[in-house]
Amino acid sequence: MSSARLTLGTFNVLNLVPGSTSEMRHFFYKAETRQSYWAGDEGDSGLSAYAEKLQWLARQIDLLDCDAIAFQEVFDEAPLREAIAMSSWGQHPFTLVMGGEPSFQDTNFNGTPARVYNKPRVALLVRGDWQVESEVLDSFPPEFDFHQPLVGRDGLERTFVYATDGETVSRMYRPALRCVLTLPEWSERLQGVPEGERGQVVVYAAHFKSKAPMADRSDSGNSVEKARRYARENVLGAARSAMIRNVDAAAIRWRIIDDLERAPHRPVILMGDLNDELEAISSDIAGGLSVPYFSRDDYPDDDRELMRHVSSDLALYSTALRHGHKTQRDVLYTFFWDGQHNTLDHILVSRHFIPDWMREDWGSPAVGDVGSLRVFNDHLMDDRLDELEHWQVSKYHARRSDHGQVVVRLDWNRQPKD
Repeated sequence: MSSARLTLGTFNVLNLVPGSTSEMRHFFYKAETRQSYWAGDEGDSGLSAYAEKLQWLARQIDLLDCDAIAFQEVFDEAPLREAIAMSSWGQHPFTLVMGGEPSFQDTNFNGTPARVYNKPRVALLVRGDWQVESEVLDSFPPEFDFHQPLVGRDGLERTFVYATDGETVSRMYRPALRCVLTLPEWSERLQGVPEGERGQVVVYAAHFKSKAPMADRSDSGNSVEKARRYARENVLGAARSAMIRNVDAAAIRWRIIDDLERAPHRPVILMGDLNDELEAISSDIAGGLSVPYFSRDDYPDDDRELMRHVSSDLALYSTALRHGHKTQRDVLYTFFWDGQHNTLDHILVSRHFIPDWMREDWGSPAVGDVGSLRVFNDHLMDDRLDELEHWQVSKYHARRSDHGQVVVRLDWNRQPKD
């Protein structure tokens, strides 16, 4: 049986912001030299850091060779469009969807007006012959109530509080994108596509809160006192970051379940920098990677059987795990931190592209498979592994990215011709 190939990628471009001063300094988060790259900062290539970064981004976009790419850390649309125009994509029609509006603060730097961008955004680049319907997910879904009191098995009622400036939070920490992509006419013959319709996929592009602790960095006291206070505060800060990441993951998962309920024939894909390993709670929540365990104490056997089938159809699955089964290797990484290899960037897919045996024959049959998975990480450096100072690695990554890119080819089976 022949197959149609859909190739999707995810790409964290690292602090992509336009210039805003007469020196064309590009500021993110703070109007400080360490939080910028600028036209006067020429490297060995003779190009400015910004020009070198755009050239590298354009080359990588071509190298990924995708039908659609989810980007993260796009603070402003203009630089991304500039990079796309420098790539082969610029020679053909395409659609670029942004996840919300830019956020910035006008200030000054050394007496010169400047603009500091403070909100990383996601974007989705889609080939021109695919139709795109997009939605920015910046609020929690209807009926999604993280704060609802819950009575536990111990009989105690607990309320979980997540608030900003005293107000209960009802918005995503970082907006995500939900895009329905309609494929060209050839997709009418794809397996699982209703008669008379064209194939569609739902793509979510997300960037979760990092694991960097949200902590008080008080500078009072001597070194011993500061270190002890930091150790305690760091623990609380990591817990705060994890809570934000987990709640946003749950909000996206809520919408993914809605999609798979409303249109079971339509594949759903989640791509992006999820900022944690596949085994992490937040990744598990976002994808529903662990099918719930239904206890005999709570549900009769007949219910449990059907519930397991339904839950399997509502889950997403790891393309990296499927790739590992095919290649009998698992050596993927997309990020370095303190000499450690990490995989923070993921592409998760619904049961449509996961073999039945990987789901223990739970749920509906697959209509395709994960054809291949590639990680582009040769540009990554680490201060420990490369025996460099941290600032040297940061300066190097600023002209490129500190994340590797992930590309997955999905093979969608065609229906046999009459």
